Amino acid sequence: MASNITKLVLDTQFAINNSKTDPVWSLNRQIDLVEGYCISNFNGVNTLPNISDRNDKFSFIEGLTNTSGTLYTTSNTITLPHGNYTIDSFIDMFNTQLNASAGNVYTLTNNTLENLLTLTLSSVSSGNTQNNFNIQQISNNIYYELGLTNQYLNTTLSQQITFPETYDLSGIQCLHLASSSFGYGYNKLAGNALNIVLSVPVDVAYMGQINFHNESIFVSSDTNNLQTIQLNLYDDRLRKINSDMRDWNISLYIKSN
Repeated sequence: MASNITKLVLDTQFAINNSKTDPVWSLNRQIDLVEGYCISNFNGVNTLPNISDRNDKFSFIEGLTNTSGTLYTTSNTITLPHGNYTIDSFIDMFNTQLNASAGNVYTLTNNTLENLLTLTLSSVSSGNTQNNFNIQQISNNIYYELGLTNQYLNTTLSQQITFPETYDLSGIQCLHLASSSFGYGYNKLAGNALNIVLSVPVDVAYMGQINFHNESIFVSSDTNNLQTIQLNLYDDRLRKINSDMRDWNISLYIKSN
């Protein structure tokens, strides 16, 4: 029996949950005996600033030694304002946000020759003789953009940390669309359980138009019947995207028997 091909245009304007980042669509009729699917196009706008909810967290511990010689620690987490920053505007914002939360005074600086950032404890809080800090792991963190790698997290308390990698404020490079609607077992990225159904290169500047045409190859599905479709968005580092998206659409082809 020849296969049937159903074309669907899925637009977030018509998602039943009104979501731009986790949209759900209900089909007019159920498609039975699904064999495979193909997403041929993605159209949208790159509205994701280089700091958004996927990478807006910074967590640190301050080690404070008081005049009696007693060491105690306090933990802080800051949420950075979303925006599309240059390195200079980012440093200004970061220093302001960090010092509004911290007990000490800190300074983030940029070595312009190497594009490496350094965080320094520049002033000890009143009533203490010696202060130190370290940086803690947290989800949705800004560490990749800062050039901060895992071996520099949860380390011995210190007064200065130079991040080992060059900073990167270039913004999102790839938009991953994941879905469980077609079952599991296909298109999984190595070392990750996400079922990626489409990876869209983002090769335009912030607020630029994305028009991506995908090679029309059908991928097998282990879902027999299809009544609803949900997609979830992740960035190029597989951090969940929950905001800052405008409407977008895809062209989806379903092969059934």
